[in-house]
Amino acid sequence: MSEGWTSFPGIVKCLPACHSALNQSSLQDLEKKLARIEDTLEIIKTHIFTNAPAHSHVQTQITTESPLNSAAAPFAENSVAQADWSDVVEADSKPTILNHENVTLIKEKDHSDEYDNQESASDVVNHPAVSEEHLAEKRRQFSVWNLVQGIEHYKIQNYRKAVQHFHNSLLGPVEKDEETLVWNNLGFCYALLGEFKDALASFRKALNLDRHSKQAWVNLGGALKEIVFLQESIDALEEGIAIGSSDKTSITGFITLTQLRIQMGDHNGALTVIERALAGNPNKDASMLEFYYLRATCLHALGNLIDASLEYQSVIKRNDSNLSEDDKDSKLMSMYQMAVSTITYNTQDWAVEGFTLDDVLPTLVKEHWSRRQPPTEKLLGVYSPVLKHSSPSRPQGANPRQVRDVLNVADYVGSLVHNHHAGFIPNLRLQRAAGLGALEMAQMVRGVVLARKQGKKFKVLSSGATGHRDSENRYEEAGWRDAMDLVVKWRQVGEPKDQVLWIDMMTRERFEEGFASDTKTYYGQTKHVRYYSNFERILTNWKRVISETGKVVLIDTKEPFDIVSQEVFDSVEKANTPDSMWRSLGFGHGAMISIKSKMREGHRMNGTYMCVRSVATQTDGFDLSIHTPVTPPRWEDFEQEFEMIWDRLITAMAEENMAETSRWISTFGYYWFNFMPLVRGTALTGYTAILGLFWAANMPVRTELPENYCPDWDAILEEDPDVFTESLLEKIAPPEAQQNREKEIKKVRILGRQSEHKALISQDR
Repeated sequence: MSEGWTSFPGIVKCLPACHSALNQSSLQDLEKKLARIEDTLEIIKTHIFTNAPAHSHVQTQITTESPLNSAAAPFAENSVAQADWSDVVEADSKPTILNHENVTLIKEKDHSDEYDNQESASDVVNHPAVSEEHLAEKRRQFSVWNLVQGIEHYKIQNYRKAVQHFHNSLLGPVEKDEETLVWNNLGFCYALLGEFKDALASFRKALNLDRHSKQAWVNLGGALKEIVFLQESIDALEEGIAIGSSDKTSITGFITLTQLRIQMGDHNGALTVIERALAGNPNKDASMLEFYYLRATCLHALGNLIDASLEYQSVIKRNDSNLSEDDKDSKLMSMYQMAVSTITYNTQDWAVEGFTLDDVLPTLVKEHWSRRQPPTEKLLGVYSPVLKHSSPSRPQGANPRQVRDVLNVADYVGSLVHNHHAGFIPNLRLQRAAGLGALEMAQMVRGVVLARKQGKKFKVLSSGATGHRDSENRYEEAGWRDAMDLVVKWRQVGEPKDQVLWIDMMTRERFEEGFASDTKTYYGQTKHVRYYSNFERILTNWKRVISETGKVVLIDTKEPFDIVSQEVFDSVEKANTPDSMWRSLGFGHGAMISIKSKMREGHRMNGTYMCVRSVATQTDGFDLSIHTPVTPPRWEDFEQEFEMIWDRLITAMAEENMAETSRWISTFGYYWFNFMPLVRGTALTGYTAILGLFWAANMPVRTELPENYCPDWDAILEEDPDVFTESLLEKIAPPEAQQNREKEIKKVRILGRQSEHKALISQDR
């Protein structure tokens, strides 16, 4: 234990203030039960692997009313970081319904040239000068031609055109089974556009025509998953899987169902689905490789590290020549995640506080894993995931009842991190990990505050702290990064297949290049299911930045570009869509939001870039993303800000100034969200830290995030930290902070009126 832990009685001092908000029976006499919460946390770190929270109460929709948002698109997690400005490809980002096998392709040889589309749809359907027989034939040709054209446009990813043609194909006479297929294809293309309301309506029309359409059921289940109607999604997928024999559509259904269970944090449930899928395909052909990879990730998450490593190894060894791109990605990720699982197993006997994944995982492995890059010779020189004999130590001092009591609190705290928005599936495992991270962080911060009151220094073990990795001392004074280390470690435990890594601990070369996260709100022709709702704010900021600075950065060369033409400025002002944003300049570019420093008056800091680029491989396709390159100078700039904010925050806590403390907590969160110091996971760890800091200050947050509100986006798209602070506290401030805040606002208003009164008297004189 570090010097800090030995002098501090634990997080239990924060708990009494939360009794009114939590289950009283599970918290009675909790202080007496937990002499040292750190001992309990040691056991929980083992316990969390094998005992995921119950899923009986998982939400099946965002609200009681239908939250279908046409401004949405399929996507799963925020983007994996990379070092350049090119597109990011993510394993978890592909919508699981988007498998081309689920679009019905027809042979075009008999019909592709029968109709030249010179006449409009209305002319063909209502032509006055031809016989009924001839008109019927023209209508049929028109219908078939549009169906073929819809499929052709789907193939080249022009989904808007495909939708038009599929709709036109329904204007002519079609057979019932053909109409079913057209509605399924329409739903598929609407989903690819991110128009889920129309997608669901199309799939349901297909099912009204044919209740036994396996494709429509599976696609409907995938669409429902993206908008977080979870039970409805599961029911639809099971309906599709149950129809007929095992085929590619069944495999898609099982994959979607497996991914849904994993995203809910139910890895045991995912394993059950995988076993069902494999039982229906005993030949172990290449089409099933993704199931073996997903099984390895589930075993890894549940702590079955030997079995996970062996399963990863079996995936890596598959050399089938007909592997799909997804299967190749599964092999690649298996290689890197095998390294993670092996190292985790080999270090089980290390003390938890002395372990950090960033330290023990080779930098080249981290870099290739994060960028999803094929291995290089240099990497293979350091890649040696060999299982060694390991005897994990079992900490003493806590019993199952103590563990349960802490988990009850952690589950409650963790539930508050969930974003109530389409695309965000409530993951109870990640929520539990977040709750435990918040509690452990709160415990450490309470120790720092107590030491400040006593005129002492609270210290942490250097070997387990990423911010002190070069220290020659065994212990170092705790700072902001040590507090965030605790939250980051729990996020890593929560889902070990996610690349939750500190960017400054990558290779120096990549760090200096600007290792960056790239999160798309719009890609190709698709609206992002989670993030497109931020489009209007991005558009407003993009216009403001260009108008104020007259500068952008060229994506291809990363060179600055000065805008001098008034015609371009006028075009920028008129832009209202991603494609018109690109066309206003005519090339891929990024406009940077410069944020204000809270601690250094007049100083501006590099925030995020709003990037627009065309997609060369897609007709009429454009990407709109927020892109945050993290370089050493930028890192140092943010470190300076954090050190000063941390000092103010600890001082406010020591003085028990609730209003000041709440403002500094919010400010801390603002700069963390804008910093983007992790490959992924910045948003969840940032809000977890906000909750932990409020708990440390004896002001536990009791409010869920409002619907459609994401604090990280609120921070990223705001240049002034004070504006963000007011916005956040208005939504989630605990009653203790709110009361003090209202008193201060009232005081300011009174002082303002007094000043106005004095000014009037002075004028009268």
